Amino acid sequence: MSGFDENVKEVKSSLRQKYKDIRAAIPTNEKTALDKKICSFATSLASFRFADTILIYYPIGSEINVMPIVERAWAMGKKVAFPLSNAEEKTMEFKYVGSTDELTKGEYSIPEPSEAAESVRDFSRSICIVPGLIFDREGYRIGYGKGFYDRFLCSYTETKIGLAYSDLILDYVPRGRFDKHVDILVSEKGVSLAEPTKTK
Repeated sequence: MSGFDENVKEVKSSLRQKYKDIRAAIPTNEKTALDKKICSFATSLASFRFADTILIYYPIGSEINVMPIVERAWAMGKKVAFPLSNAEEKTMEFKYVGSTDELTKGEYSIPEPSEAAESVRDFSRSICIVPGLIFDREGYRIGYGKGFYDRFLCSYTETKIGLAYSDLILDYVPRGRFDKHVDILVSEKGVSLAEPTKTK
């Protein structure tokens, strides 16, 4: 790994801790209201309305509560899939879930589908709600440093959506060679298209 990549890794680690603390400090009542607005904007997106399958994560800790998106998708007759991770290979696959009762705590104590659940093979007409601690206006993100989503997104060609509190959307975050950006950013203030520049 080059020195540049090592430097990016260090800067990301510092930012990760800073903004984890900031997000965790949001008062519960305020967070509930912000989450509700974000989910409302997300489910109003044309890409959400026309998608047949919603790829989404299960929220833990101070993450945005995306479960209203899940419930709305099920109510609209859409399929919902959550990731099942492979900790050794740092990879994941999405599996269909028809109820949260089908999720059990897996790696990192995150609720996941079972191995027996049906895997998503056809990603056409899907959208992926991508988790992130912070995003920048070009759609790049800092997650939790494991790389699961960046590996998955390398081959995912449908619409990628990032949800974030507006205070956690920065002008620029450092990115490595393998980092992938989302296409749409949603905050409590509304929706914006992420448009990465060719060079930085």
